Amino acid sequence: MKKYYPLLSMLFFAPFLFAQSDWQLFRPGVQYLFDYENAGFLESPLLGVKISAEPCTEMYPTLRFRGEFECNEIAASFLGYEVCQTQDEAQLRVRNDEYVTIRTNTAVGEVWPAYAFNGDTVWAEVVSIQDMDFLGLTDEVKSIYFYRQETGGAQVFIPAENHPILVSRQYGLISSFWFRDFPNYTSEAPIESMLMPLAGLSEPEVGLQNPGWADIFSFQTGDELHILSITDGLHGGNLGITLEKVFLKATITNVEMTASPQQISFQVDAQRLKTKQVGPPSSTYQVFPVETFSGVWEYQYAGLEYLDFQPGTLLLETQGEDTTQIRTVFLHGASFCDKSAKGLGDPLSKNGGCGYQPIIDLGPGHFHRDGLAGPYYYELGFGGSSTRDVAYFHRGTSECGTPFDFDQITSIDETPDAPVITLGPNPTAGPLRLQLPQGLVADLKLYDTHGRLLLSENQAQGTVAWDLGALPAGAYQISVSQDGKMIWQQRVLKQ
Repeated sequence: MKKYYPLLSMLFFAPFLFAQSDWQLFRPGVQYLFDYENAGFLESPLLGVKISAEPCTEMYPTLRFRGEFECNEIAASFLGYEVCQTQDEAQLRVRNDEYVTIRTNTAVGEVWPAYAFNGDTVWAEVVSIQDMDFLGLTDEVKSIYFYRQETGGAQVFIPAENHPILVSRQYGLISSFWFRDFPNYTSEAPIESMLMPLAGLSEPEVGLQNPGWADIFSFQTGDELHILSITDGLHGGNLGITLEKVFLKATITNVEMTASPQQISFQVDAQRLKTKQVGPPSSTYQVFPVETFSGVWEYQYAGLEYLDFQPGTLLLETQGEDTTQIRTVFLHGASFCDKSAKGLGDPLSKNGGCGYQPIIDLGPGHFHRDGLAGPYYYELGFGGSSTRDVAYFHRGTSECGTPFDFDQITSIDETPDAPVITLGPNPTAGPLRLQLPQGLVADLKLYDTHGRLLLSENQAQGTVAWDLGALPAGAYQISVSQDGKMIWQQRVLKQ
């Protein structure tokens, strides 16, 4: 069984902190989510923080992402190693004995030393307090700039000009940047990646939320959901493909909780319809009879503890006695049914003295949707792709998505009108040529086995030439689509 452990530094114990004061960075017990839109594929696009009622709260370790083929490292969270708050100031410990101090009860024009270490001083200044709207809320918001004072009076802003933090009087920090690297920002932490606006707040509940295990597995009796699973086997050449779809309609009939082991069980009544195509793209589908059955879905807390962690947290994963990996807890913003998705990112392993690098041909694990359980996934490998996701959800008077209509799923509706496209050479050392039939105008995309888009060409027609020489050897997939619908795909081997 897999075991997951947060990578923790030392714990801090301190007396209880009382009431929340105006202008404090964080309200104790409130979940904050920040949008990290420039996150690399090994990082979470949303980062979270939740401060305890004690004066100091330890932060979580994260990945210092240097690149897919670089020496990635374990580092502090975007706020540093810990956050300490009083009614008058917040201190962010960015390194062992280095702190950034942000005073709370400050007026416009007030200046103070925010960082002082080894002869380097960074000043903070309140430049404005004004009403501002954010996440549907309105409040007074304080803008605080950080800068070095050069000889002659010139100010060098940190991390850059026009990059202040924003603090709301009632709600706290509503726009941040990476304090972990304060005050020395380099090419490893480009300034365009710094600003991170508030994306969600738990009290009041606005914007995105950080679901935990109990939030994710929260089906109720009577809930109906439709799940579509697709297995697409690619064989290349003239051998055609195997494409199987499973349409599942399920209604929750009972919910049971057990304490040992801690698990939740959902009893379901379900109908299932399968379609399958074997052969060249022009072949028709076989539609199997509808199956009606009852079953039980069981989910244990053990192995899914990470769902209660902050997005961005780096976890240690052990499998047996010998294998050790690290993964990032990721949280993606609302998509289907305005539900966020939480899971573990691509695994990394220790590469000698080079830090951590992605494990070849292993992508992210299953993800779980807020309130819609799981697991769901999109997996792309050498043999093709597999997907499983929710298509429809209904509870009481609310619904979202499009329900399955088994009567409309026929061999005619499911037969793709695939064009004849030639591709070669395959395998290739680099040069690759696609020949589209006359009159076809389509969008072309090249993906790796992790599903990452590497090359694309929109509104292509006729002959298209690509050079894959710079790509590592391995398997890739080319897809051709019109109006957002995929009409053709093929696996390519790079030598």
